[in-house]
Amino acid sequence: MTRFILPASLILLAFVGCQYSAKQPAPAPIAAEVPTPTPATARVPLTYANAQAAVQAWIADMMQGGSVVVVRLKRIPRQHSAEARLRFTNLRYINEDFRQVSYTGKGLAVFTDDIDGRWVLMLVATLNGLHSIIQNTLTEVKSSL
Repeated sequence: MTRFILPASLILLAFVGCQYSAKQPAPAPIAAEVPTPTPATARVPLTYANAQAAVQAWIADMMQGGSVVVVRLKRIPRQHSAEARLRFTNLRYINEDFRQVSYTGKGLAVFTDDIDGRWVLMLVATLNGLHSIIQNTLTEVKSSL
């Protein structure tokens, strides 16, 4: 049988350490830090109208005007995403030369199905050659009703 002899200062230090850690408050649970989505925004289906409203909200926030129509909406279930073919009319924006440009033509939008069932507009692009806009966004798809 082996005995270990510890000095009194080490025993005192271990005792004080136990007392100190016992007085610390328990950390808050991690699950409480994650906000729960409100029922009004959860599980909104991705429809032509909802996709168009999300892209139109992006235009209102990021561009100087214009309108959009969703021509085609294709879901890609294996990637939890959807692709929308767009038709812009008089989309006005400031180009890389700091000039206001008006674009009418084709575009593309990518939506992602979030883990809680919400659809989020992730990317919007115009298809006008070298002067294309490719912009990342995080616009939540809301019901258009």
